Amino acid sequence: MTESGSTISYRRLHGPRPGSRPMDAEVLWSIPRVGGPVPAPGGHHLAVPVTTFSMEDNRGTSRLWLVPTDGGQPRPLTAPDRHAVQPAFSPNGDRMAFVARPADDPKAPGQLHVLPLLGGEAERVTDMPLGVLDPTWLPDGSGLIFGAWLYEEHLDVEATRAEDERRKEEPYAVYATEDRFYRFWDRWIVGGKLVHLFHLDLASGEIRDLMPNSRLWFNLMDPAGAYDLHVDGTELLLGAMHRVGPTGRPRSDVFRLSLTAEGAEPELLTADNPANSIRPRYTPCGRGVLYGRTEDPDFYSDRPRLVRLMLADGLEGPVLEDWDRAPAAWRFGAGHNLWFHAEDDGGSPIWHLEPGEAIRDGVHPDAIFRGGTCSGPRPSADGNIYFLRHSASEPPEVWRVPVAGGEGERVTFFTQDALEDVALGEVRDYRFEGAEGESVQAVVILPPDHEEGTPLPLVHMIHGGPHGTFGDL
Repeated sequence: MTESGSTISYRRLHGPRPGSRPMDAEVLWSIPRVGGPVPAPGGHHLAVPVTTFSMEDNRGTSRLWLVPTDGGQPRPLTAPDRHAVQPAFSPNGDRMAFVARPADDPKAPGQLHVLPLLGGEAERVTDMPLGVLDPTWLPDGSGLIFGAWLYEEHLDVEATRAEDERRKEEPYAVYATEDRFYRFWDRWIVGGKLVHLFHLDLASGEIRDLMPNSRLWFNLMDPAGAYDLHVDGTELLLGAMHRVGPTGRPRSDVFRLSLTAEGAEPELLTADNPANSIRPRYTPCGRGVLYGRTEDPDFYSDRPRLVRLMLADGLEGPVLEDWDRAPAAWRFGAGHNLWFHAEDDGGSPIWHLEPGEAIRDGVHPDAIFRGGTCSGPRPSADGNIYFLRHSASEPPEVWRVPVAGGEGERVTFFTQDALEDVALGEVRDYRFEGAEGESVQAVVILPPDHEEGTPLPLVHMIHGGPHGTFGDL
């Protein structure tokens, strides 16, 4: 397809959608924000967080929904006025843990709750002064691992609680340091918070700090997903930042932490790597580790190479070494199959790598689903991969695709009512020659009432690249 009167060709990504209402600020903030799906054991349901916004109260509230995978109607699991996020199903699927704030205090820190899915009310099981995050069930269902923030200079729960009360009484905060790494974007490192992992025994209610002396930081942009629990529940892997070398330069590494040895220190596994080591995940057999490794310590956007590390002898082998894309959110499925998303050609497909392929040179993954920007693939026992998908014409919703690939299918419709009768314009993908003959991609979104051949004003938006993308194709 070629634009009339021009030699610049384009591909239509999304056609126009007629409607009587424009996409204005009121419509935009009425659209629910759908979060990533979490499949239940057995594959019969998904837990899906959905955030809605109140312009009057100037805040958003997330609610958890149980979505049947057979096409039935979703039902809410939490109250509409209680902010609830990060659902985690118990191993047998009869309970769900999540993080929630009380309905009457939207500024309170989120606490861990456990909900019996066969009937009953959710029970709050923590009272951590700065809140909790990222719950994971132990394999036998006897308890959970979760993260909780502590003040760096007050590394136990009660000391942090006392310091928090003191800070609430202070009219302002003053920090003094000789450390050059004192702030990250809008977050203070000096005098700030870090995350420790805790073990909760549900029978006794006892909570134990698994890393009591640690000054490691979880990912400073998003601390969730930093750790992975071993299949037998005796240890975990942790991707965390620490200071290295004479300058105290921050770097991310992979650590191993015993859950059975009292007071065990995290064991560094990737000391010899040249730059960052991120997102460690046990192989399904539990004998190896898959993680992402970057090579250039001075390049913030160096692509991760997937590496496999054998725990018994420390031997490493490449998984995706020469692939020129940047895998993200990798996760194992049945039979050592690997799933992840990665940007490609203005979108983000779902990719698959078969077991055994990774150790051979020149092997690249297969894109089992293309179209739009996809993220967070989650293999399910029903034979599908569930993920979040959005495009320039569609807000995020949950989709699925068979593990073998094929046609994708939309699973949730939380945003449908908000977009009823909202007019949207055609979306085009242009390619033209740039400097030194390089191909340049540009996406054009036309007004809903555009008539071909009519001159239009241009609003030129440049994303924060060149190492990123709007990710909406």
